[in-house]
Amino acid sequence: MILVKAPLRVSLFGGGTDVPDHFLTHGGTTLSFTIATSVYASLIKTPQPHIKMSYSTTETVENVTLLKHDIARCVLKDYGVYRNLEVASFADIPTVGTGLGASSAFAVALVLGMNYMYERNIDPSRTSPLRLASHAGYIERYDVGSPIGFQDHIAAAYGGVVYANYGCGNSGTTVETTPVSPSVSKHMILVKVPNRTTSANEILSQAADPSLLCRLRDHAIVGRVLLEQERYEEIGQLLHTAWGIKQRTRGGISTITINAMYEKARYLGAIGGKLLGAGGGGYLLLCVPGEETVRRIKNHFPETLDVVPTNKGAEVVYAD
Repeated sequence: MILVKAPLRVSLFGGGTDVPDHFLTHGGTTLSFTIATSVYASLIKTPQPHIKMSYSTTETVENVTLLKHDIARCVLKDYGVYRNLEVASFADIPTVGTGLGASSAFAVALVLGMNYMYERNIDPSRTSPLRLASHAGYIERYDVGSPIGFQDHIAAAYGGVVYANYGCGNSGTTVETTPVSPSVSKHMILVKVPNRTTSANEILSQAADPSLLCRLRDHAIVGRVLLEQERYEEIGQLLHTAWGIKQRTRGGISTITINAMYEKARYLGAIGGKLLGAGGGGYLLLCVPGEETVRRIKNHFPETLDVVPTNKGAEVVYAD
């Protein structure tokens, strides 16, 4: 049995510029950090001539091509594993539609588990975080067909504060990581908003204005310095500005209810924030002056999640 975990992430700035359709022409930059809330994948070889996949439901099929779980089906096919394997997916919190990068974290965890189970003698450089993220991201974007970028896979693979540049033309992706300061726990909180009525893929399938995305890319460059220097007042103000721009990039990103919750949080003392993920639902990230505002927000909103950072990326935590 192999058990792998990969962290969820909080995306701060630059989302949308990590999509090839944009960065191959205009370049892209993202800034995010990982939290101590994880997605897990367990893998067990079995003599039974089937593939069994357990998640919110359980599938048992005679051939992997019949599997309905898109990511698991495509990852297993990529490794040429069509039967004799049982896989399970679980997480520390419910992850559907959270905007915390859960599907990409699972893809990274499963690819790492498959690497460990089937290719343990390969060149170690092929299992570097960037290669791991690129492999998982390619499968989810091109084999599964999700119109997503690569920042979530990179964050899950590396861990910590992740600053990624996506090059124009033939320039490659570069990634720099630094430890997350524990102080973010005092200055950031997540507030759950109602579930999506529009899917993330529907939102992401819309064309976005490149000039707006370039402004979000520039925010990531500035935000990196602010985060390193723990200038949370300015981070909150920049998040507020970026959130206004993000809502103009595509339709369906926010709703009347989400906007009302955001304004209420600002009234309670939040400096600024944004809706994580593609939009339409999930978690609002709020940047606040300190712990007193965190307490006020927790007292007002029924469902919140503490931001507890981690510097660990995807890892094999058990191998029998």
